[in-house]
Amino acid sequence: MIQNNKILIVDDEEDICKLVQGILEDEGYNVDYAMTFDSSFKKFLEGDYDLCILDVWLHDSSEDGIHLLEKCLEHSPSTPMIMMSGHSTVETAVQAIKKGAYDFIEKPFKTDRLLVMVQRAVEFHRLKNENKTLKGRSDSTRDIILLGNTSLFKGFKSELLKAAQSPCPVLIYGESGTGKKTAAKYIHQNSRRKDEECLFVHCSHLVPDELERQLFGSNGSAGLLEQANGGTLVLDKIYEMPMITQRKLLSFIESGGVISGSKPEQKKSDVRLVGTYDVDILDAIEEGAFLKDLFYLLNVVPIKIPILSERSGDIPLLINAFYEELSGDSRDISKRFTEDALNVLARYAWPGNTKQLKNFVEWLKIVGLEKSKAIDVGDLPPYFSEDENVVRMDRAPNDFLEECMVFSLKEAREKFEKIYLQEQLARFGYNISKASTFIGMERSALHRKLRSLDIPSAGEESQAKKLREGS
Repeated sequence: MIQNNKILIVDDEEDICKLVQGILEDEGYNVDYAMTFDSSFKKFLEGDYDLCILDVWLHDSSEDGIHLLEKCLEHSPSTPMIMMSGHSTVETAVQAIKKGAYDFIEKPFKTDRLLVMVQRAVEFHRLKNENKTLKGRSDSTRDIILLGNTSLFKGFKSELLKAAQSPCPVLIYGESGTGKKTAAKYIHQNSRRKDEECLFVHCSHLVPDELERQLFGSNGSAGLLEQANGGTLVLDKIYEMPMITQRKLLSFIESGGVISGSKPEQKKSDVRLVGTYDVDILDAIEEGAFLKDLFYLLNVVPIKIPILSERSGDIPLLINAFYEELSGDSRDISKRFTEDALNVLARYAWPGNTKQLKNFVEWLKIVGLEKSKAIDVGDLPPYFSEDENVVRMDRAPNDFLEECMVFSLKEAREKFEKIYLQEQLARFGYNISKASTFIGMERSALHRKLRSLDIPSAGEESQAKKLREGS
């Protein structure tokens, strides 16, 4: 049941107010009502509402519902407004939508229709607030995630800047915690669109009808594709977009950014699309969960964010930056770690990436370790010593070049591939996803290569290890 969503109902008939209030409170909404222009606007100013439902005609009031709509939106432009009337015409509905109403419903209305409309409006308000939060997030946090002096990370930053100068769609791949949304925001802020909107939509949050409504709008209301005209729209976790919405987005891109509304005319939206994903999207295509044509249209500029374990040389810099953000103290606390402790941090796999590193720095503050003269291996949390999270770097091939001199080029290449892949699998604890990301192969292609070279999988290696230990 929905909780904590506040709704204001405005109607000159108390019976209508109480009826709608009862319907919505049964669904878990927090509902107030008012019956005049002055009292309703006073309530609106005092309350932080997620939605207002306004009657067009307000008898015995100084102004009607249309004027109330305008006044409320002047004060809070992001609050969705649903207009209702028992004497409405098409012209009235069009006027309300043009004035900024989210939707329009006629009285008497069906309860199911009202509830669907309210649910969509509240979800719309939540998305707007999320985008506002992302837009208002401090520059320091954003800059920290994009800090790095290693050549790998400098190359990645260079890719972002090149992508920013291009008008083409971008797909950003990165594991959880690497900063995909931050990278998308960075592209927008360094592009010619930087003075326009950068809006985010989470493709996993909404059912198909609601997501389509958010993207394309309905009943004359603007969707996010139109609202982001001139700017950037970021489609987070794009692989979770419902197939029906994928098809409509594909049509939108192929038609040159044309949005077909309920009226015969068409609207163009000059919007830059950026998609993010954290799984092997080619697997989703093979399984029929994502449109291949849509992938190729969006994948004009593909960007992969390095995982933290690939750029372990940046860890001391990031520790200091996160510490300064959390405490306001600019001291170089990375120097308090012993060489052994820094080696442990460098060899750790960091499955949560920079997000996990920030949590680690916060833990240092909580337990007071940042005040210690020296932070040694024994002071670190136990998860740093768990074998499956340690990137193993101590194994290397012996006399490989000398061995290869007696082989043909084909045999030497196969031998090198086998040794190389075995070492990389061992390095990443037989985690195929991490190994494939580092190697630069798609996971499915890596699986095929391992089978062709008779290299055991994680399960097979584990079984072999047990047999060796038992012998």
